[in-house]
Amino acid sequence: MNDKTIFPISTNDDGLVTTQNEQVNDLFYDYGVTFLKLAFPETPVQELEDVYFLISAGNLDDLIDEMTDFSQFSDVEKIPKLQSYYTPDDYNSTCNGNNSLWHLDKINAENAWDITKGSADIKVAVIDWYLDVEHQDFINTDGSNQIDYYYDMGTAKSYDHNLYTLPSTLPQSSANLFFNHKDGHGTRVAGCIAASSDNNNQISSIGYNSKIRFYNAGKGPLVNYNPGLVHNLYTEMILALQGMVKAALDGNDVISCSWGWNNAGDFATATVQNAVDKGCIVVFAGGQVQDGESNTSINVPSVVPGVISVTMVNQSDVLPNYAYRNPTIDLSAPGVDIVSIKYKDLCGDVSQWSSGTSFSAPIVSGAIGLVLSLNPCLNFTEVRHILRSTAVDLSAANPSVPAGHMGAGNLDAEAALNYTLANYPFNNPVTINGDITITGNVTWNNNEVVNGLITIEDGATLHIDGAKIEFTDSRKTGNRCGIMVKSGGKLIIDNSAHLTVYECERHHLWDGIVVQGEADVSGNIIRGNVTTTNAKNF
Repeated sequence: MNDKTIFPISTNDDGLVTTQNEQVNDLFYDYGVTFLKLAFPETPVQELEDVYFLISAGNLDDLIDEMTDFSQFSDVEKIPKLQSYYTPDDYNSTCNGNNSLWHLDKINAENAWDITKGSADIKVAVIDWYLDVEHQDFINTDGSNQIDYYYDMGTAKSYDHNLYTLPSTLPQSSANLFFNHKDGHGTRVAGCIAASSDNNNQISSIGYNSKIRFYNAGKGPLVNYNPGLVHNLYTEMILALQGMVKAALDGNDVISCSWGWNNAGDFATATVQNAVDKGCIVVFAGGQVQDGESNTSINVPSVVPGVISVTMVNQSDVLPNYAYRNPTIDLSAPGVDIVSIKYKDLCGDVSQWSSGTSFSAPIVSGAIGLVLSLNPCLNFTEVRHILRSTAVDLSAANPSVPAGHMGAGNLDAEAALNYTLANYPFNNPVTINGDITITGNVTWNNNEVVNGLITIEDGATLHIDGAKIEFTDSRKTGNRCGIMVKSGGKLIIDNSAHLTVYECERHHLWDGIVVQGEADVSGNIIRGNVTTTNAKNF
Protein backbone atom coordinates (compact mmCIF):
# COMPACT_ATOMS: atom_id res chain seq x y z
CA MET A 1 0.00 0.00 0.00
CA ASN A 2 1.66 3.20 -1.19
CA ASP A 3 -0.88 5.82 -0.08
CA LYS A 4 -2.21 5.75 3.47
CA THR A 5 -4.54 8.72 2.84
CA ILE A 6 -7.33 6.27 1.96
CA PHE A 7 -7.47 5.41 5.67
CA PRO A 8 -9.32 5.14 7.96
CA ILE A 9 -11.61 2.63 6.33
CA SER A 10 -15.04 1.44 7.39
CA THR A 11 -17.82 -0.83 6.16
CA ASN A 12 -21.07 0.54 4.74
CA ASP A 13 -24.56 -0.85 5.25
CA ASP A 14 -24.04 -3.26 2.35
CA GLY A 15 -20.93 -4.72 3.99
CA LEU A 16 -18.56 -3.14 1.47
CA VAL A 17 -15.25 -1.51 2.34
CA THR A 18 -15.37 2.31 2.30
CA THR A 19 -12.23 4.45 2.18
CA GLN A 20 -11.43 8.18 2.13
CA ASN A 21 -10.89 8.11 -1.64
CA GLU A 22 -13.97 8.16 -3.90
CA GLN A 23 -12.21 6.60 -6.87
CA VAL A 24 -11.01 3.71 -4.73
CA ASN A 25 -14.53 3.38 -3.30
CA ASP A 26 -16.01 3.12 -6.80
CA LEU A 27 -13.52 0.38 -7.62
CA PHE A 28 -14.18 -1.51 -4.40
CA TYR A 29 -17.97 -1.21 -4.82
CA ASP A 30 -17.78 -2.49 -8.41
CA TYR A 31 -15.93 -5.60 -7.28
CA GLY A 32 -17.67 -6.17 -3.98
CA VAL A 33 -14.64 -5.72 -1.72
CA THR A 34 -15.75 -6.73 1.77
CA PHE A 35 -12.47 -6.86 3.64
CA LEU A 36 -9.20 -4.87 3.77
CA LYS A 37 -6.75 -5.12 6.68
CA LEU A 38 -3.07 -5.58 7.41
CA ALA A 39 -2.01 -9.14 6.71
CA PHE A 40 0.90 -9.07 9.17
CA PRO A 41 0.01 -6.43 11.80
CA GLU A 42 2.94 -7.09 14.14
CA THR A 43 5.60 -8.27 11.72
CA PRO A 44 9.28 -7.40 12.26
CA VAL A 45 9.87 -7.95 8.54
CA GLN A 46 10.09 -4.61 6.76
CA GLU A 47 8.88 -6.00 3.44
CA LEU A 48 5.65 -7.16 5.12
CA GLU A 49 4.77 -3.98 7.04
CA ASP A 50 2.54 -2.59 4.27
CA VAL A 51 1.04 -5.85 3.01
CA TYR A 52 -2.77 -5.83 3.13
CA PHE A 53 -5.23 -8.69 2.84
CA LEU A 54 -8.25 -7.98 0.61
CA ILE A 55 -11.35 -10.10 -0.04
CA SER A 56 -13.60 -9.48 -3.03
CA ALA A 57 -16.80 -11.08 -4.26
CA GLY A 58 -15.94 -10.09 -7.83
CA ASN A 59 -13.44 -11.34 -10.35
CA LEU A 60 -10.06 -11.09 -8.62
CA ASP A 61 -8.00 -11.12 -11.80
CA ASP A 62 -9.93 -8.15 -13.22
CA LEU A 63 -9.75 -6.34 -9.87
CA ILE A 64 -5.99 -6.82 -9.72
CA ASP A 65 -5.63 -5.45 -13.26
CA GLU A 66 -7.52 -2.31 -12.32
CA MET A 67 -5.77 -1.84 -8.96
CA THR A 68 -2.40 -1.71 -10.70
CA ASP A 69 -3.57 1.54 -12.37
CA PHE A 70 -4.06 3.20 -8.97
CA SER A 71 -1.11 4.99 -7.38
CA GLN A 72 -2.35 3.93 -3.93
CA PHE A 73 -1.45 0.29 -4.55
CA SER A 74 1.69 -1.56 -5.65
CA ASP A 75 2.63 -5.20 -6.22
CA VAL A 76 -0.97 -6.40 -6.23
CA GLU A 77 -1.11 -10.18 -6.41
CA LYS A 78 -3.49 -13.01 -5.70
CA ILE A 79 -2.84 -15.05 -2.56
CA PRO A 80 -1.54 -18.43 -3.70
CA LYS A 81 -3.78 -21.34 -2.88
CA LEU A 82 -2.28 -23.32 -0.06
CA GLN A 83 -1.74 -27.03 -0.62
CA SER A 84 -1.16 -29.65 2.05
CA TYR A 85 0.85 -32.39 0.43
CA TYR A 86 -0.61 -35.74 1.38
CA THR A 87 -2.71 -38.52 -0.12
CA PRO A 88 -5.01 -40.41 2.33
CA ASP A 89 -4.84 -44.19 2.06
CA ASP A 90 -8.27 -45.51 3.04
CA TYR A 91 -7.67 -45.09 6.76
CA ASN A 92 -5.98 -48.44 7.39
CA SER A 93 -5.04 -48.27 11.06
CA THR A 94 -4.18 -50.13 14.21
CA CYS A 95 -7.93 -50.66 14.63
CA ASN A 96 -7.38 -53.70 12.41
CA GLY A 97 -3.97 -54.52 13.86
CA ASN A 98 -1.92 -52.98 11.04
CA ASN A 99 1.08 -51.05 12.39
CA SER A 100 4.11 -51.07 10.10
CA LEU A 101 6.88 -48.60 10.85
CA TRP A 102 8.88 -49.46 7.75
CA HIS A 103 9.90 -45.84 7.34
CA LEU A 104 11.94 -45.96 10.55
CA ASP A 105 13.75 -49.09 9.39
CA LYS A 106 14.46 -47.44 6.03
CA ILE A 107 16.28 -44.49 7.64
CA ASN A 108 18.11 -46.65 10.24
CA ALA A 109 16.27 -45.06 13.15
CA GLU A 110 17.08 -47.70 15.76
CA ASN A 111 20.81 -47.44 15.10
CA ALA A 112 20.50 -43.66 15.18
CA TRP A 113 18.88 -43.82 18.62
CA ASP A 114 21.86 -45.81 19.85
CA ILE A 115 23.89 -42.66 19.15
CA THR A 116 21.40 -40.13 20.54
CA LYS A 117 17.73 -39.97 21.37
CA GLY A 118 17.75 -36.23 20.97
CA SER A 119 17.13 -33.47 23.47
CA ALA A 120 14.09 -31.65 24.82
CA ASP A 121 16.11 -28.45 24.35
CA ILE A 122 15.68 -28.81 20.59
CA LYS A 123 12.40 -27.25 19.48
CA VAL A 124 10.75 -28.26 16.21
CA ALA A 125 8.00 -25.89 15.11
CA VAL A 126 5.13 -27.34 13.09
CA ILE A 127 2.91 -24.95 11.16
CA ASP A 128 -0.14 -26.96 10.19
CA TRP A 129 -3.83 -27.67 10.75
CA TYR A 130 -5.44 -29.16 13.85
CA LEU A 131 -3.42 -30.89 16.49
CA ASP A 132 -4.91 -33.35 18.95
CA VAL A 133 -2.82 -32.16 21.87
CA GLU A 134 -4.64 -34.63 24.13
CA HIS A 135 -3.59 -37.61 22.04
CA GLN A 136 -2.30 -40.39 24.27
CA ASP A 137 0.80 -40.87 22.14
CA PHE A 138 2.02 -37.35 22.89
CA ILE A 139 2.12 -38.25 26.60
CA ASN A 140 5.42 -39.59 27.95
CA THR A 141 5.70 -42.17 30.69
CA ASP A 142 6.62 -39.43 33.20
CA GLY A 143 3.41 -37.55 32.37
CA SER A 144 5.13 -34.80 30.37
CA ASN A 145 3.85 -33.83 26.94
CA GLN A 146 5.76 -33.88 23.66
CA ILE A 147 3.86 -30.73 22.71
CA ASP A 148 5.93 -28.00 24.31
CA TYR A 149 3.76 -25.14 23.05
CA TYR A 150 0.53 -24.60 21.13
CA TYR A 151 -0.51 -21.35 19.49
CA ASP A 152 -3.68 -20.81 17.50
CA MET A 153 -3.02 -18.24 14.78
CA GLY A 154 -6.73 -17.60 14.26
CA THR A 155 -7.61 -16.69 17.84
CA ALA A 156 -4.18 -15.61 19.13
CA LYS A 157 -4.54 -18.05 22.03
CA SER A 158 -1.60 -20.01 23.34
CA TYR A 159 -1.32 -22.96 25.70
CA ASP A 160 2.19 -23.12 27.06
CA HIS A 161 3.20 -26.39 28.70
CA ASN A 162 5.09 -24.34 31.30
CA LEU A 163 1.85 -22.61 32.34
CA TYR A 164 -0.68 -25.40 31.94
CA THR A 165 -0.56 -29.10 32.68
CA LEU A 166 -1.35 -30.65 29.35
CA PRO A 167 -3.74 -32.06 28.59
CA SER A 168 -5.93 -32.29 31.69
CA THR A 169 -6.31 -28.60 32.53
CA LEU A 170 -6.96 -27.19 29.07
CA PRO A 171 -10.04 -24.96 29.40
CA GLN A 172 -13.19 -26.54 28.01
CA SER A 173 -13.66 -23.48 25.81
CA SER A 174 -10.53 -24.45 23.93
CA ALA A 175 -12.31 -27.44 22.43
CA ASN A 176 -12.89 -25.46 19.25
CA LEU A 177 -9.12 -25.24 18.79
CA PHE A 178 -8.87 -29.02 18.71
CA PHE A 179 -12.07 -29.62 16.79
CA ASN A 180 -12.61 -33.18 15.57
CA HIS A 181 -11.47 -32.30 12.09
CA LYS A 182 -11.87 -35.13 9.61
CA ASP A 183 -8.39 -34.59 8.21
CA GLY A 184 -6.30 -34.19 11.37
CA HIS A 185 -3.34 -33.36 9.15
CA GLY A 186 -1.40 -31.59 11.91
CA THR A 187 -1.69 -34.51 14.32
CA ARG A 188 -0.27 -36.92 11.77
CA VAL A 189 2.54 -34.56 10.76
CA ALA A 190 3.55 -33.90 14.38
CA GLY A 191 3.39 -37.64 15.08
CA CYS A 192 6.00 -38.27 12.39
CA ILE A 193 8.38 -35.87 14.14
CA ALA A 194 8.13 -36.67 17.82
CA ALA A 195 5.19 -38.68 19.05
CA SER A 196 6.12 -40.15 22.41
CA SER A 197 8.53 -43.05 21.93
CA ASP A 198 9.17 -45.92 24.29
CA ASN A 199 5.87 -45.35 26.09
CA ASN A 200 4.38 -48.73 25.14
CA ASN A 201 1.72 -46.96 23.12
CA GLN A 202 1.12 -46.93 19.35
CA ILE A 203 4.18 -45.61 17.43
CA SER A 204 7.77 -44.44 17.75
CA SER A 205 9.03 -41.29 16.03
CA ILE A 206 12.47 -40.40 14.72
CA GLY A 207 12.78 -37.14 16.72
CA TYR A 208 12.31 -39.07 19.99
CA ASN A 209 13.07 -36.54 22.77
CA SER A 210 12.79 -33.41 20.60
CA LYS A 211 9.89 -31.15 21.55
CA ILE A 212 7.16 -29.88 19.23
CA ARG A 213 5.82 -26.34 19.09
CA PHE A 214 2.60 -26.23 17.11
CA TYR A 215 1.20 -23.20 15.27
CA ASN A 216 -2.36 -23.90 14.17
CA ALA A 217 -3.37 -22.31 10.86
CA GLY A 218 -6.77 -24.02 10.87
CA LYS A 219 -10.25 -22.67 10.39
CA GLY A 220 -10.59 -20.68 13.59
CA PRO A 221 -11.79 -17.06 13.39
CA LEU A 222 -9.12 -14.66 12.22
CA VAL A 223 -8.00 -12.10 14.82
CA ASN A 224 -9.84 -8.79 14.32
CA TYR A 225 -11.24 -10.09 11.05
CA ASN A 226 -14.92 -10.17 10.14
CA PRO A 227 -16.67 -12.88 12.22
CA GLY A 228 -18.48 -14.12 9.14
CA LEU A 229 -15.36 -14.38 7.01
CA VAL A 230 -15.43 -17.38 4.72
CA HIS A 231 -12.48 -19.64 5.46
CA ASN A 232 -10.71 -21.45 2.67
CA LEU A 233 -7.22 -22.39 1.57
CA TYR A 234 -6.53 -18.78 0.62
CA THR A 235 -7.36 -17.26 4.01
CA GLU A 236 -5.58 -20.12 5.77
CA MET A 237 -2.49 -19.27 3.73
CA ILE A 238 -2.34 -15.93 5.56
CA LEU A 239 -2.57 -17.73 8.93
CA ALA A 240 0.19 -20.13 7.90
CA LEU A 241 2.47 -17.27 6.88
CA GLN A 242 1.70 -15.44 10.13
CA GLY A 243 2.68 -18.69 11.85
CA MET A 244 5.98 -18.65 9.96
CA VAL A 245 6.76 -15.15 11.25
CA LYS A 246 5.87 -16.08 14.83
CA ALA A 247 7.74 -19.40 14.78
CA ALA A 248 10.88 -17.56 13.70
CA LEU A 249 10.47 -15.04 16.52
CA ASP A 250 9.87 -17.75 19.12
CA GLY A 251 13.37 -19.18 18.94
CA ASN A 252 12.66 -22.52 17.24
CA ASP A 253 15.54 -24.59 15.94
CA VAL A 254 13.61 -26.24 13.11
CA ILE A 255 10.43 -25.17 11.29
CA SER A 256 8.62 -28.01 9.52
CA CYS A 257 6.05 -27.20 6.82
CA SER A 258 4.01 -29.83 5.00
CA TRP A 259 2.34 -27.39 2.63
CA GLY A 260 3.23 -24.84 0.01
CA TRP A 261 2.10 -23.10 -3.14
CA ASN A 262 3.02 -23.21 -6.80
CA ASN A 263 2.52 -19.66 -8.05
CA ALA A 264 4.97 -16.97 -7.05
CA GLY A 265 4.16 -14.54 -4.26
CA ASP A 266 6.79 -12.10 -3.06
CA PHE A 267 5.07 -11.39 0.26
CA ALA A 268 4.75 -15.11 0.95
CA THR A 269 8.36 -15.98 0.17
CA ALA A 270 9.45 -12.99 2.31
CA THR A 271 8.05 -14.70 5.41
CA VAL A 272 10.03 -17.84 4.67
CA GLN A 273 13.18 -15.85 3.91
CA ASN A 274 12.79 -14.04 7.24
CA ALA A 275 12.79 -17.36 9.14
CA VAL A 276 15.84 -18.50 7.20
CA ASP A 277 17.64 -15.22 7.89
CA LYS A 278 16.99 -15.65 11.62
CA GLY A 279 18.85 -18.94 11.55
CA CYS A 280 15.96 -21.40 11.66
CA ILE A 281 16.44 -24.67 9.78
CA VAL A 282 13.35 -24.52 7.55
CA VAL A 283 12.08 -27.76 5.99
CA PHE A 284 9.37 -27.84 3.32
CA ALA A 285 7.55 -30.72 1.69
CA GLY A 286 8.69 -30.93 -1.93
CA GLY A 287 5.10 -31.37 -3.09
CA GLN A 288 3.13 -33.55 -5.41
CA VAL A 289 0.76 -33.22 -8.34
CA GLN A 290 -2.38 -31.20 -7.65
CA ASP A 291 -5.32 -30.76 -10.04
CA GLY A 292 -3.68 -32.40 -13.03
CA GLU A 293 -0.50 -30.32 -13.06
CA SER A 294 2.92 -31.58 -14.14
CA ASN A 295 5.10 -33.60 -11.77
CA THR A 296 7.95 -31.26 -12.69
CA SER A 297 6.19 -28.34 -10.95
CA ILE A 298 8.03 -26.54 -8.20
CA ASN A 299 6.75 -25.91 -4.68
CA VAL A 300 7.65 -22.21 -4.41
CA PRO A 301 9.16 -22.31 -0.88
CA SER A 302 11.70 -24.81 -2.18
CA VAL A 303 13.39 -22.09 -4.22
CA VAL A 304 13.96 -19.81 -1.22
CA PRO A 305 17.69 -19.88 -0.43
CA GLY A 306 18.20 -21.71 2.85
CA VAL A 307 15.19 -24.05 2.67
CA ILE A 308 15.57 -27.84 2.79
CA SER A 309 13.12 -29.39 0.31
CA VAL A 310 12.08 -33.03 0.70
CA THR A 311 10.43 -35.44 -1.72
CA MET A 312 9.19 -38.98 -1.01
CA VAL A 313 9.88 -42.60 -1.86
CA ASN A 314 8.03 -45.85 -1.25
CA GLN A 315 9.29 -49.03 0.43
CA SER A 316 11.08 -49.99 -2.81
CA ASP A 317 12.97 -46.69 -2.89
CA VAL A 318 10.94 -45.52 -5.89
CA LEU A 319 9.77 -41.94 -6.37
CA PRO A 320 6.00 -42.09 -7.11
CA ASN A 321 4.89 -40.65 -10.44
CA TYR A 322 2.72 -38.07 -8.69
CA ALA A 323 5.62 -36.62 -6.64
CA TYR A 324 7.36 -33.49 -7.86
CA ARG A 325 10.85 -33.99 -9.24
CA ASN A 326 13.01 -30.95 -9.97
CA PRO A 327 16.44 -29.47 -9.15
CA THR A 328 15.21 -27.70 -5.99
CA ILE A 329 14.78 -31.01 -4.12
CA ASP A 330 17.52 -31.65 -1.53
CA LEU A 331 16.79 -35.24 -0.52
CA SER A 332 14.05 -37.82 -0.17
CA ALA A 333 12.53 -39.65 2.76
CA PRO A 334 9.84 -42.32 3.14
CA GLY A 335 6.43 -40.94 2.21
CA VAL A 336 4.15 -43.77 1.08
CA ASP A 337 1.99 -45.75 3.53
CA ILE A 338 3.44 -43.95 6.54
CA VAL A 339 1.92 -44.88 9.88
CA SER A 340 1.42 -41.96 12.22
CA ILE A 341 -1.12 -41.06 14.87
CA LYS A 342 -4.52 -39.79 13.86
CA TYR A 343 -7.04 -37.40 15.35
CA LYS A 344 -9.76 -39.12 17.39
CA ASP A 345 -12.39 -40.99 15.41
CA LEU A 346 -14.95 -43.71 16.07
CA CYS A 347 -12.16 -46.18 16.61
CA GLY A 348 -10.58 -44.07 19.34
CA ASP A 349 -7.08 -42.61 19.20
CA VAL A 350 -5.61 -44.74 16.47
CA SER A 351 -2.64 -44.87 14.14
CA GLN A 352 -3.11 -43.81 10.55
CA TRP A 353 -1.62 -44.77 7.22
CA SER A 354 -0.98 -41.80 4.95
CA SER A 355 1.08 -40.92 1.91
CA GLY A 356 2.68 -37.74 0.64
CA THR A 357 5.61 -35.41 1.05
CA SER A 358 3.59 -34.04 3.96
CA PHE A 359 5.09 -36.92 5.92
CA SER A 360 8.53 -37.08 4.30
CA ALA A 361 9.27 -33.52 5.43
CA PRO A 362 8.54 -34.08 9.15
CA ILE A 363 10.58 -37.29 9.14
CA VAL A 364 13.54 -35.22 7.94
CA SER A 365 12.71 -32.50 10.49
CA GLY A 366 12.77 -35.07 13.29
CA ALA A 367 16.14 -36.37 12.09
CA ILE A 368 17.48 -32.81 12.05
CA GLY A 369 16.38 -32.57 15.67
CA LEU A 370 18.68 -35.50 16.47
CA VAL A 371 21.56 -33.91 14.55
CA LEU A 372 21.15 -30.62 16.42
CA SER A 373 21.11 -32.46 19.74
CA LEU A 374 24.72 -33.45 18.97
CA ASN A 375 25.67 -29.92 17.92
CA PRO A 376 23.03 -27.19 18.47
CA CYS A 377 25.26 -24.58 16.78
CA LEU A 378 25.02 -26.09 13.30
CA ASN A 379 23.68 -23.70 10.67
CA PHE A 380 21.61 -24.41 7.56
CA THR A 381 24.61 -24.92 5.28
CA GLU A 382 26.14 -27.44 7.68
CA VAL A 383 22.90 -29.33 8.30
CA ARG A 384 22.13 -29.52 4.59
CA HIS A 385 25.65 -30.75 3.88
CA ILE A 386 25.36 -33.45 6.56
CA LEU A 387 22.04 -34.75 5.23
CA ARG A 388 23.07 -34.71 1.58
CA SER A 389 26.54 -36.15 2.18
CA THR A 390 25.11 -39.17 3.99
CA ALA A 391 21.99 -39.73 1.86
CA VAL A 392 21.60 -43.10 0.14
CA ASP A 393 21.80 -42.83 -3.65
CA LEU A 394 18.58 -44.12 -5.20
CA SER A 395 19.33 -43.38 -8.86
CA ALA A 396 19.45 -47.09 -9.76
CA ALA A 397 15.89 -47.55 -8.48
CA ASN A 398 14.70 -44.46 -10.39
CA PRO A 399 16.30 -44.59 -13.86
CA SER A 400 13.64 -42.34 -15.41
CA VAL A 401 14.20 -39.50 -12.95
CA PRO A 402 16.74 -36.93 -14.22
CA ALA A 403 19.93 -36.73 -12.18
CA GLY A 404 19.56 -34.39 -9.22
CA HIS A 405 15.76 -34.16 -9.52
CA MET A 406 15.08 -36.13 -6.35
CA GLY A 407 17.94 -34.70 -4.37
CA ALA A 408 21.10 -36.36 -3.17
CA GLY A 409 19.33 -39.54 -2.10
CA ASN A 410 17.30 -40.94 0.77
CA LEU A 411 17.69 -39.87 4.40
CA ASP A 412 19.97 -42.05 6.55
CA ALA A 413 19.63 -40.82 10.13
CA GLU A 414 22.36 -43.11 11.53
CA ALA A 415 24.89 -42.01 8.92
CA ALA A 416 24.00 -38.36 9.45
CA LEU A 417 24.68 -38.62 13.17
CA ASN A 418 27.98 -40.43 12.69
CA TYR A 419 29.03 -37.80 10.15
CA THR A 420 28.13 -35.04 12.60
CA LEU A 421 30.23 -36.59 15.35
CA ALA A 422 33.20 -37.05 13.03
CA ASN A 423 33.11 -33.70 11.26
CA TYR A 424 31.23 -31.27 13.51
CA PRO A 425 32.05 -32.18 17.14
CA PHE A 426 30.51 -29.91 19.75
CA ASN A 427 32.30 -28.80 22.88
CA ASN A 428 29.81 -27.35 25.33
CA PRO A 429 30.97 -23.76 25.81
CA VAL A 430 28.90 -23.07 28.94
CA THR A 431 31.24 -22.05 31.77
CA ILE A 432 28.54 -21.02 34.24
CA ASN A 433 25.62 -23.43 34.24
CA GLY A 434 22.82 -22.45 36.57
CA ASP A 435 21.86 -19.43 38.65
CA ILE A 436 24.53 -17.74 40.77
CA THR A 437 24.35 -15.05 43.45
CA ILE A 438 26.97 -12.31 43.95
CA THR A 439 27.20 -11.36 47.63
CA GLY A 440 30.61 -9.60 47.76
CA ASN A 441 32.90 -7.67 45.44
CA VAL A 442 33.66 -9.80 42.38
CA THR A 443 35.61 -9.02 39.20
CA TRP A 444 35.24 -10.97 35.96
CA ASN A 445 37.98 -10.43 33.37
CA ASN A 446 37.68 -13.78 31.60
CA ASN A 447 35.15 -14.56 28.91
CA GLU A 448 32.16 -16.57 30.13
CA VAL A 449 29.13 -18.31 28.64
CA VAL A 450 26.28 -18.19 31.13
CA ASN A 451 23.24 -20.45 31.23
CA GLY A 452 21.38 -18.94 34.16
CA LEU A 453 20.52 -15.80 36.10
CA ILE A 454 23.21 -13.75 37.85
CA THR A 455 21.80 -11.97 40.91
CA ILE A 456 23.77 -9.13 42.54
CA GLU A 457 22.63 -8.69 46.14
CA ASP A 458 22.42 -5.53 48.26
CA GLY A 459 25.94 -4.24 49.02
CA ALA A 460 27.58 -6.50 46.41
CA THR A 461 29.40 -5.47 43.23
CA LEU A 462 30.05 -7.37 40.01
CA HIS A 463 32.76 -5.72 37.90
CA ILE A 464 32.92 -7.01 34.32
CA ASP A 465 36.32 -5.81 33.16
CA GLY A 466 37.00 -6.18 29.43
CA ALA A 467 35.38 -9.61 29.23
CA LYS A 468 32.85 -10.97 26.77
CA ILE A 469 29.88 -12.44 28.65
CA GLU A 470 27.50 -14.47 26.51
CA PHE A 471 24.07 -15.65 27.67
CA THR A 472 22.07 -18.59 26.32
CA ASP A 473 18.60 -18.02 24.85
CA SER A 474 16.15 -18.39 27.72
CA ARG A 475 13.20 -19.07 25.42
CA LYS A 476 14.56 -22.53 24.67
CA THR A 477 15.49 -23.56 28.21
CA GLY A 478 12.62 -21.92 30.08
CA ASN A 479 15.15 -20.51 32.56
CA ARG A 480 16.00 -16.84 32.93
CA CYS A 481 19.40 -15.94 31.49
CA GLY A 482 20.63 -12.46 32.34
CA ILE A 483 21.57 -10.20 35.26
CA MET A 484 19.41 -9.04 38.17
CA VAL A 485 20.77 -6.06 40.13
CA LYS A 486 18.90 -5.85 43.41
CA SER A 487 18.43 -2.61 45.31
CA GLY A 488 21.80 -1.64 46.79
CA GLY A 489 23.68 -3.90 44.35
CA LYS A 490 26.09 -2.59 41.74
CA LEU A 491 27.12 -3.72 38.26
CA ILE A 492 30.17 -2.15 36.57
CA ILE A 493 30.79 -2.80 32.86
CA ASP A 494 33.92 -1.21 31.43
CA ASN A 495 37.15 -1.58 29.45
CA SER A 496 35.38 -2.74 26.24
CA ALA A 497 33.40 -5.41 28.08
CA HIS A 498 30.69 -6.97 25.94
CA LEU A 499 27.42 -8.56 27.10
CA THR A 500 25.54 -10.43 24.40
CA VAL A 501 23.70 -13.62 23.46
CA TYR A 502 25.74 -16.78 22.94
CA GLU A 503 26.95 -16.54 19.36
CA CYS A 504 25.47 -19.79 18.09
CA GLU A 505 21.97 -19.02 19.36
CA ARG A 506 19.70 -18.62 16.37
CA HIS A 507 17.61 -15.68 17.41
CA HIS A 508 19.91 -13.41 19.37
CA LEU A 509 17.83 -12.74 22.47
CA TRP A 510 18.72 -12.89 26.15
CA ASP A 511 16.91 -11.53 29.20
CA GLY A 512 19.15 -8.49 29.62
CA ILE A 513 19.75 -6.54 32.83
CA VAL A 514 16.99 -5.93 35.36
CA VAL A 515 17.54 -3.27 38.03
CA GLN A 516 15.34 -3.52 41.12
CA GLY A 517 14.36 -0.78 43.51
CA GLU A 518 12.54 -0.58 46.83
CA ALA A 519 11.49 2.08 49.28
CA ASP A 520 13.26 2.59 52.61
CA VAL A 521 11.45 3.48 55.85
CA SER A 522 11.33 7.13 54.78
CA GLY A 523 9.81 6.31 51.41
CA ASN A 524 12.98 6.96 49.44
CA ILE A 525 13.55 4.64 46.49
CA ILE A 526 16.81 2.70 46.67
CA ARG A 527 17.77 1.19 43.36
CA GLY A 528 20.49 -1.06 42.10
CA ASN A 529 23.23 0.69 40.16
CA VAL A 530 24.64 -0.04 36.71
CA THR A 531 27.72 1.82 35.47
CA THR A 532 29.16 1.46 31.97
CA THR A 533 32.46 2.88 30.76
CA ASN A 534 33.70 2.22 27.24
CA ALA A 535 31.47 -0.84 27.04
CA LYS A 536 30.42 -2.36 23.74
CA ASN A 537 26.78 -2.23 22.70
CA PHE A 538 24.62 -4.85 24.32
